[in-house]
Amino acid sequence: MEADPMEEGKLAAADGKPLSDNPYPAGSDAHEQWAKGWYYFHSIVEDREPLDDA
Repeated sequence: MEADPMEEGKLAAADGKPLSDNPYPAGSDAHEQWAKGWYYFHSIVEDREPLDDA
């Protein structure tokens, strides 16, 4: 099964890895897809409501 760069980017972001850890060559489709996954994860985290501790 071939790796999905977008899913890899999401997982990398979830693991706290920086965008600069993108393992694919700059300018490649895989590089762009990995970055999309990374940004997607961060957009979801930033849009979440804070948990109510009450």
